[in-house]
Amino acid sequence: MRFLILLVCVFLAIPVKAYALKPRAMLLVDFFSYEDESGKRSIENHLEAEFSRHYELKSKGEVEDMKIKVADKIDTDDCESDKKCIKMMGDRLMVDYTLIFEIVVLGAEGWNIKGERQKRDGFTTAPISEVCQNCTLSKLRQILSEMVISLKPGDNLVRIGKST
Repeated sequence: MRFLILLVCVFLAIPVKAYALKPRAMLLVDFFSYEDESGKRSIENHLEAEFSRHYELKSKGEVEDMKIKVADKIDTDDCESDKKCIKMMGDRLMVDYTLIFEIVVLGAEGWNIKGERQKRDGFTTAPISEVCQNCTLSKLRQILSEMVISLKPGDNLVRIGKST
């Protein structure tokens, strides 16, 4: 009996947040005018590592397989930007959030990075858009890390011109 009371006290002492589950999410990263495959993979790996702190991410393979299945079902060629396709993918993968990043290389003008978080119920955060002048991978990683912080679940703070 003493052991049972001790066990109950220990579980009540642990904060609920310590064993709360992370929300499930899928990450979609789309590149425009950027052909460096190792650079793309490096950026995707960085985003996965950053978001996995706040979300339980679906694997890239699961997302790609679902993209093919949904694209065949609704007869579309571009499932990356089709909102109906993205919503169906999220519903079938049973994720709470869809995290969408577009990275556009503008040549000498820099890189344009856009990120947004869509909730399963249809609510979308205001997209965050950043421009990276004289961009290098290390500079881009820093910008992406700041964007990830702004897109984490439950974050309602205003940061350096970004609001969520």
